[in-house]
Amino acid sequence: MSSMMAFFIILLLVSCSSEKAALPTSPSSEEPILAAEPDFLKMNIQKISSDAADGKLIGENIWSVDEHGITSFHMTTHEKRTYATEPGNYYNSIAYDKSQIWFYYNQLFGSSEVNNEVPLLRYDRKDGTLHRYTDDFLGIGSNLAVHSDGTTAWIVSENTAAVLDVQSNTIKSNKKLGSNARSIVGNDRFVWIGTLQDGVHELDKATGQITVYNEQSGFKNNFISNLLLSGQYLVVSWGGEGGDA
Repeated sequence: MSSMMAFFIILLLVSCSSEKAALPTSPSSEEPILAAEPDFLKMNIQKISSDAADGKLIGENIWSVDEHGITSFHMTTHEKRTYATEPGNYYNSIAYDKSQIWFYYNQLFGSSEVNNEVPLLRYDRKDGTLHRYTDDFLGIGSNLAVHSDGTTAWIVSENTAAVLDVQSNTIKSNKKLGSNARSIVGNDRFVWIGTLQDGVHELDKATGQITVYNEQSGFKNNFISNLLLSGQYLVVSWGGEGGDA
């Protein structure tokens, strides 16, 4: 499994005084003498994780995942909390929405697979509870990609997409895909799933209907390495020999 060495550093710019201090003047000149270092800037360096696989600033907290578990660090109070994970389970990705934070393993290109018995964790931002989803419960494997709107989560792994109802903690449906999925993004109406051999699958949230876009639709190839969503634009990155975006 791949790991990225990372340090999270917080730079805080604070004002030491609400009024500007008068600059001293030299005896032989009216020009002020500038201080060597501005005293209204201060740096606060906090080491949160030395081996973080992923990190996100969510609200007032920095969340990170590493081989030891999950860590949150509050930007104002500097309170640091660690949430231990079961031995043998490894997470390298974080996704979040307005009410939930998701922790899972996403198999990046060139990295090895994992076999987590608990492949998905959900942290409820409202009540501070951590929910665990076992492999037996999800039934789709350990290498995931997650998109959530707060009430429903779309979880893809291998060639299956699971739809999870967050409020009832039940799987509403499992949909088969053409090939292994590695990326997922969505908006209010659609979810787009990037696969390794079968292009992009567009899932209509309201109807559950899936539309496939691939080489026959004009793609250079069907190997989708990544998806990005920005406003009304869906950016598709191809892999393999025809790598492009």
